Amino acid sequence: MVLPEPKVYITRNNANKITQFYVGEILKTIDKSDAVNIYKEDLSWILSTIDFKYLYIEQLVCSESDILKQTGRTLRRDDGRFLFVSKAPPKYHRQPHCEYLHADYTNFSIPPEIEAKGAEHIEKFRRFAEENKKVLYEDANKFLDMLEARFLLKNRPTRIEFNNSGSQEFVRLSVDELEAAIDEHLQKARKFRTDNPDIKSLQYAPARYINNDANAGVTSSVKTWHSEYRSRLKSMLREYIKKSNNPDFSYTKNFLKSLGFDECHACSELDLAP
Repeated sequence: MVLPEPKVYITRNNANKITQFYVGEILKTIDKSDAVNIYKEDLSWILSTIDFKYLYIEQLVCSESDILKQTGRTLRRDDGRFLFVSKAPPKYHRQPHCEYLHADYTNFSIPPEIEAKGAEHIEKFRRFAEENKKVLYEDANKFLDMLEARFLLKNRPTRIEFNNSGSQEFVRLSVDELEAAIDEHLQKARKFRTDNPDIKSLQYAPARYINNDANAGVTSSVKTWHSEYRSRLKSMLREYIKKSNNPDFSYTKNFLKSLGFDECHACSELDLAP
């Protein structure tokens, strides 16, 4: 009898990166007829085709589906907008209690005026930040003041929190609680759509259109529909899919290695602990 390959674990942040990787790889090949079955009821009155496809890919990744065909490419690093970047490959963890699996970490955005000057200035900005990282650990405000003074910044770098321990709004809910919250939210969304018929022509419009006040028909009701009802629903469904299919973010080692993951060395040290 062939035993199933043991699972290893990754952070929530890396699980999200894998989903984004496959969005780029297979989004155009997904059939909408498969994607619409992400929930127990038809949600085509509130979600667009692209919404369905994104959520379906989330489901495929969580279940490590055979549909995910390898292309020979590893997980791409999307670090262009972050101040601190790691050259090391992402890690998987054999031990579910490894401290690095659950540790949160902080990064900062690259200010737009630095981005506008190109790769050379971005590298200088990052190099200065890395050289003064000790100051960040001692006094974050002093560290940001140094960056502002050194590069004459007009936009202070924005702190970005990467949470791997699960303290976000929907993470604390069970699958049943999430389903109840989604059903309640859908009921409110139906009423809002009935009470605000002006949203009908733009109910599936992309965010880039809705966020431009100059575009015709973008009323306060339309903005509320997209931010409070559609966007919130997608956040709920993403968490519902994760909790239903892979709540501990565990995958086979071969799958993660094919995406460029390496083993966490701290987990080996845990094996040697008494």
